[in-house]
Amino acid sequence: VSGMEGAFRSCTSLGTLDTSSWDTSSWVYVRHAFRNCTSLTYLEVGGWDMSNIYEASYFFANCSSLGNIAVSGWTWSFTDPTRVNNLSHFFLGCSSFTTLDVSNWNMTGVKLMAGMFTGCDQLTVIDTKDWDMSEVTNINAMFQSCTAMIDLQVIDWDVAKVENVNNFVNFCTIATAPCGAWQTNSLLYCGRVFKECPNLHTAEVAGWDMTQVESAYDMFMDCYALANIDTSLWSFPLLENATNMFKSCTDLTTLDTSNWG
Repeated sequence: VSGMEGAFRSCTSLGTLDTSSWDTSSWVYVRHAFRNCTSLTYLEVGGWDMSNIYEASYFFANCSSLGNIAVSGWTWSFTDPTRVNNLSHFFLGCSSFTTLDVSNWNMTGVKLMAGMFTGCDQLTVIDTKDWDMSEVTNINAMFQSCTAMIDLQVIDWDVAKVENVNNFVNFCTIATAPCGAWQTNSLLYCGRVFKECPNLHTAEVAGWDMTQVESAYDMFMDCYALANIDTSLWSFPLLENATNMFKSCTDLTTLDTSNWG
């Protein structure tokens, strides 16, 4: 068996499942495995060997009743550079999670993480601070609608290859965005990155390289509390769309855009 793509997809009445004894060592793709199992409350997958898997998008997507799961011991090994290692929308819509330990996951080699935690709206902290993001190109909507999240642990991420950060943390309750050390020289799309983050007071984005950016629409829209942001070094020679970029940032008193031309 090389995988279990969509194996339990849309089993909407399934309540519990114990897969702890399964041998998963040969699997390479598990995308959509439990997608839309909306009644699933208990799932035992703690002993799974994830070392050969490279396609796992939408794995738990919309498992909206699923309680906290033990995946901290999972070992990933994304070593084949020819593969598009994909964890996009992995926990999408897992709205019953109150804790999730993925701090020890080895993310070296992953390329796609779009929507990975979208809609995990009871998680206050997601510890990703030690993740190796050096090969990731897409983090679109990664934490979108994580409305309870108060601590964004991304300060040391290597995002040099990231092209798409659209919707990254929009609708979150974070007060600070510690992204000042990010090297964004590949960035193309940053629309709605912080849109409707009503508690966001300080955005540490001064060092962002915006020279390749084509779209920055709604980037800080409705960030009512935003007061501290330095954009004085930003330059947008390729910018095509900045619609509503700072719309309704009602606490913002100064903004240096002198180099934006």
